[in-house]
Amino acid sequence: IAIIAILVALLLPAVQQAREAARRSSCKNNLKQIGLALHNYHDVFNALPPAVNQCRDWGGSLWDHRGCPGYAFRILPYLEESALYDTITWGVLFEGSSTVNVQQRTAHIDVFHCPSDTILLTEAGSANFSGLMRNYPVNLGTTDYDQSTLTQSGVTYTHKKGLFEFFNKAVLFRDCTDGLSNTYMVGEIITPDSLNTWTGMGRIHQNMGTGFTAFYTPNSSNQDNIANGYSSLGGENPPQSAIAGNWWDAIVTLRSHHKGGAQVTLGDGSVRFISDNIDLGTHHALAGRSDGIVVGEF
Repeated sequence: IAIIAILVALLLPAVQQAREAARRSSCKNNLKQIGLALHNYHDVFNALPPAVNQCRDWGGSLWDHRGCPGYAFRILPYLEESALYDTITWGVLFEGSSTVNVQQRTAHIDVFHCPSDTILLTEAGSANFSGLMRNYPVNLGTTDYDQSTLTQSGVTYTHKKGLFEFFNKAVLFRDCTDGLSNTYMVGEIITPDSLNTWTGMGRIHQNMGTGFTAFYTPNSSNQDNIANGYSSLGGENPPQSAIAGNWWDAIVTLRSHHKGGAQVTLGDGSVRFISDNIDLGTHHALAGRSDGIVVGEF
């Protein structure tokens, strides 16, 4: 019995590593599929979708950004999800006073879920605000959603625009003068343990959570800035909480349950693993679409 216990103890880490390798490979495949879907969308519309699309009943204020549909809905036909796409009611808020599209925004679609993230929350609270947390936001640049000038460790950083704009503005591939192979397109975030109504983390179907920012390096110990905050990420990577901020100045950092970094899709559709220890300047250069900085090996 003692020998069996020793063998199990020796084999278990190897089994766990093999399983995580398989999950990471599946996550990589998800990112490839999303990247291909975005390229197909661009082929059809000659532009990428905005991170968030304006609704016809949008109130006109930053507050009302919260209820408009995210990029994920726009690319459903290119992910073999046309049946779901065809049931969407467009031109209405996807939360708040609207009770339409509840089934659509709570639908589980495997390609938007990293299998290493075992927490798969459906945010409820009321039918009006329900939504499924997902793992793959798009690149909104270097500082925050509002494109502010921010300071980190005594250094001031101006915003570099990402391959996507947050609200109702489409970016063309030709706008990416740094080159698609040198620019982030899609990245990873992880789901917190628990959510309150309106929290932003992972809500790529609408408003906050549609995009990530590269102000901090992946899995940074610095806190994100998320509407209403969150209490815990539930993983091994710090921090375990986030600052409760506004809807429009969110800082959403690349985070994953893969040890040592997070995966991203670059603009050319390739998938790379970005180390937690990547140089911050390189990280910012990869997030900016037209800063003129040539990125070497990373």
